[in-house]
Amino acid sequence: MGSYSPADFVAFDLLAWRSLIGRYWNEDGALILTMAAMLVVATVFSIYKRKRWSVYLALALCWVWLALRFHGHWHQQLNWAAGYWVWASMLQAGLLATVYLLDRRESSPTKCQAASLTLPWLIPLLVSWLVHGDPWSTGEWVTATPDPTAWFTLTVVLMLEPRILTALLLSIIPALSMLLSTLVAVVLNDIALIVVNLTAAVCVVLTICTLRIRQVKR
Repeated sequence: MGSYSPADFVAFDLLAWRSLIGRYWNEDGALILTMAAMLVVATVFSIYKRKRWSVYLALALCWVWLALRFHGHWHQQLNWAAGYWVWASMLQAGLLATVYLLDRRESSPTKCQAASLTLPWLIPLLVSWLVHGDPWSTGEWVTATPDPTAWFTLTVVLMLEPRILTALLLSIIPALSMLLSTLVAVVLNDIALIVVNLTAAVCVVLTICTLRIRQVKR
């Protein structure tokens, strides 16, 4: 009886993945940048006007984009499991939209927490530049691909969501996305993605600790 290795469960290699991301950017780059701009505006509005629901709605639209365009069209060309992520991403979008519709209470993030929202945008570009010499060679950043979008969703939810149970519910799918993606990155020896996701995990833990300290001081 033969034995299996983790690589046997990944149906593509790193070169095929990079090629896919390159074609994805060539065809959908304008829409990706438009959605990124929308998300930035919604985030700034949420921080300065303390209206967290605006960024929730923008994130819901981003997850719909990931479901229908990235997973449903591009990712499925390489991975048979992409269909499951279509449904998972749509579920995440539905959860964010539900909170947007049902709860529009204000939030009051600290300056440090607000500044942490820049990390999911900057870290992937920096790591890509250090590893590949070109930050656009991978395109692994918020609104373009699942991992940075999941990281940004986790940061936003942990920072702005006042109810613990709601925050946990909104964090399940992004956390699973990052975990499974990191395992695949290890198999493919994708150093850039491994570094980005490990950095994300550290930042999320620091965000949780900051929130806990803030609650204790109250």
